[in-house]
Amino acid sequence: MLCGPLFVGYLCLFYLALGLAETRADAIVVGLINYLWPTMILLFAIPLLGRRPRWPVLAVGSAVSLGGIVLATSVQAESLGALIGAFGSSGVPMILAFVASVMWGLYSNLAKRYPQPNSTGAVGLFLLVTGLVLLIAVGNSWNGVDWNPRAIGELSYAIIFPASLAYCLWDIAMRDGNIALLASASNLIPVLATLLAGVYLRVPLGWELLGGAIGVVVGAFLCRLSFRQGAR
Repeated sequence: MLCGPLFVGYLCLFYLALGLAETRADAIVVGLINYLWPTMILLFAIPLLGRRPRWPVLAVGSAVSLGGIVLATSVQAESLGALIGAFGSSGVPMILAFVASVMWGLYSNLAKRYPQPNSTGAVGLFLLVTGLVLLIAVGNSWNGVDWNPRAIGELSYAIIFPASLAYCLWDIAMRDGNIALLASASNLIPVLATLLAGVYLRVPLGWELLGGAIGVVVGAFLCRLSFRQGAR
């Protein structure tokens, strides 16, 4: 009842944010904003799991992560006014991605606090509900899809690996593992995801995007350092 709506809401908001991104560069920025979730996990571990951080280091880490997002967004801006305009013109997908990262931080902590009694968890059910919600949301959009072998192969890959397998393994890790260590181990994901997205979407990765990804990683790492070693 607690984790299910957060899981479904996270996926729906993230996919909607990607779908609403106007350009491929915007889609990469949306992905980076979504990757604030390692920091969100650590932040929500304070009230939900009783973790005790060193507040100055946590504040600096959170600021660095947000600074990385601002830097990544500046890829389409030539001045401060243009940067503000970039946030305004692409505001909806960015807001959706940010809310999604918050929801994933909440979900991960609640999955740790209220684990399922069985080893399989309920991720399969959550994914099924997410698929039904998105199926309703897209409506008649399927009529315009070109079902060629490449599209079918990419969709099959997305269903098996980034969706089903990845989320099931993450759920097991959150229930049985060290939450601070897991969040820390996730620090390289923004950089790797940005590099892969740039190659796949054929978007030149300038210093803004790469610098933003590194900023998110460094910020999450600092947030991890703010927690006492050995905390689970």
